[in-house]
Amino acid sequence: MLAKILFVTDMHKRDIDFTSIGNYTKALDAVQQDLLSFIDNQKITHMISTGDWYDKGYRNVGRSHSDRNFDEEFNKVLNGNFYMCIGNHFFLERDANPEMYLIQPHDKYKPIKDIVAFTQVIKTPVTFKIGTVQISLFHYSKDNKEYKIQRDDDTTFHIGVYHDDVVVPSNVRALAGYFGNSDSLYLKSIYENIDLAIIGHIHVDVGVEHLTIGNKRVPLIIPGSMCITKNASRYLHTVVKLPVVEISDACNVTCNLFKFSTYAELLKFYNKREAVTVYEQETPIVKVESPKSLTLFDFLSAKDYTAERLELIKAVNQSEVNLFDCVKLLNKGI
Repeated sequence: MLAKILFVTDMHKRDIDFTSIGNYTKALDAVQQDLLSFIDNQKITHMISTGDWYDKGYRNVGRSHSDRNFDEEFNKVLNGNFYMCIGNHFFLERDANPEMYLIQPHDKYKPIKDIVAFTQVIKTPVTFKIGTVQISLFHYSKDNKEYKIQRDDDTTFHIGVYHDDVVVPSNVRALAGYFGNSDSLYLKSIYENIDLAIIGHIHVDVGVEHLTIGNKRVPLIIPGSMCITKNASRYLHTVVKLPVVEISDACNVTCNLFKFSTYAELLKFYNKREAVTVYEQETPIVKVESPKSLTLFDFLSAKDYTAERLELIKAVNQSEVNLFDCVKLLNKGI
């Protein structure tokens, strides 16, 4: 066998829980532990994220290191075959997003301040080959929705990885809470040289849709997000069925779906008003009063500054003192 590839949907790693979802980071760690165990038990050779592996910028250094440790372990057990399709969340607080540094050195996306990076922990090519199987990563673009890549002449099977709601049928977009219709001619044009599409960004558990293009049917695998990021019934799924693609020595392709828990049972859901109440109960109440308007000298007098010290400060403040005057005042023993 040439390869056994696990495709992983949106993880949205972040440093704190969501406002309306408690224990999110606890569930996140459990999901990542399951992935590591699965890679080991199933002898996975490659892992490809469909995007939004991280949520946005980090403020917690400890949490950042913890999540990066997971990524370095993934890279290690996969012998460096850890790939990612860049999602829209990569662009939120870019230089505070750990994704920015995990993909360095990079020819297109670089942090504003130079950093030292020798080897990518997560690889983000546009396309690569395993035997005669071509895998194309259609990185998210805000402006260019022409998600097309030339199929190599010797390609026998072409897998496309996407992170954008425009690439799914209109009924799926509506189910996932997105507005807009997907034109059938547009969908056929982007999938005309694709044999299998694996799609992230859609957080609901859709499963497998099929798109008919001429004489072939292209499977669109839309598993839903690995972690529950929104407090709404449509996004609450207890498992995701992730695709594992096997490529034989003869470059024949088979695809199977494996169930993974989202650990939804660990989560605590609040509406926003309830969430605020919970945090207020856990935090001591501190009464804050606006101070009365005071002059600088009122404040210093209240601090028991001597008359001589106040005279010196007043003179300096008004630029009416020279060095000799300061020495005279200081010699008074203030």
